[in-house]
Amino acid sequence: MRNENMSINIEKKIFDFAYELALRDATLQNAYTGSLGSLRQNDEAKRILKAYINAVLAGNANEALFWQTAQAIEASFDSFLDAGQPCFTFGNTQKLINMTAKYMFITCYQHNDLRNAFSVCHCPMDGIMVNTVIDELERALSSSSSFEEQQRIREFMSRGWKSYLRSPWSKIKSSNKEQYKTYQRIVRLLSDRNGVSPLEYDFLMWRN
Repeated sequence: MRNENMSINIEKKIFDFAYELALRDATLQNAYTGSLGSLRQNDEAKRILKAYINAVLAGNANEALFWQTAQAIEASFDSFLDAGQPCFTFGNTQKLINMTAKYMFITCYQHNDLRNAFSVCHCPMDGIMVNTVIDELERALSSSSSFEEQQRIREFMSRGWKSYLRSPWSKIKSSNKEQYKTYQRIVRLLSDRNGVSPLEYDFLMWRN
């Protein structure tokens, strides 16, 4: 019984570690101007996100569950934060979810079945990755030998598309998620070209 309890405790500690790192990522560099300490006290948001990660690990997550989770977490922060505190936006929420998934993915490094389960997860959206995706999409257009793929790429490259993607990610609101959805569609195209999942694409493009 002691070993079983220890295992459960370690699992909780690993998730708590990933969640804390992701919460910092979601709020750094004025991405959120309120109190990080206040956000940490929202146990409901953590519980909702842990349920999503557990579903991913069990192979039961899908695109619809991501959007349900994002809506629930954003609503949780809306209820939790006092009047006058900055809103925890959809932009902050997606970063919290996607970075938690990214850190939890690391625990599956040598387990292909679990790694494959994370293929439903999104690539975190932030300024660095947006610029990377823009550069990689332009390279893909010049290097693609498929007419169909070139057509798909050009669909993203309408006038002003760079400025559109570079709008501050942390300011994206629930009422207008098209910037985020466009980013994820481009990442899906680029990750498919590289034979990886969108979450793995974030690791692939990471530069040290």
